[in-house]
Amino acid sequence: MENGKVIKAKPELYHQKVNGMDIKIRPATKEDCLRMMELIKELAEYEKAPQEVTVLFDHFVESGFGPNPVWWAYVAEAGGAVQGFALYYIRYSTWKGQRMYLEDILVTEKCGAWIG
Repeated sequence: MENGKVIKAKPELYHQKVNGMDIKIRPATKEDCLRMMELIKELAEYEKAPQEVTVLFDHFVESGFGPNPVWWAYVAEAGGAVQGFALYYIRYSTWKGQRMYLEDILVTEKCGAWIG
């Protein structure tokens, strides 16, 4: 219960055991943002561009889970820990209409064979 409202758990999109490891894909929650930011920074390090990540954590969270979210995401869990995510947003084109754009899809190297 949150603010007097019953919060329903979001369903998993995928759940399977792979090599004895529980693999789940589910909608991201606000609680996943810290791990998602860690993965974003890991990607920037890999790309040799850590200085390019300038978004502040609070802004990242607010942009995805505030009253007017501008991005949405799915996370991939392996063994109960977030090991990857896909972040997308919607925009509107006067010529094409509403479109969905995949901003990032990322899976940690150690879990890529199981999740990716």
